[in-house]
Amino acid sequence: MYVEALVNGKATKALVDTGATHNFVSEDEARRLELQASKEGG
Repeated sequence: MYVEALVNGKATKALVDTGATHNFVSEDEARRLELQASKEGG
């Protein structure tokens, strides 16, 4: 299922997968949405 979302005031679409264990975003989209990457241990 896709949903429309606002991230930092910018419109985007997101795929909702209730069975997923991880989330992904392309580098281009992360830049456009002004997101910052961080590493987390797991």
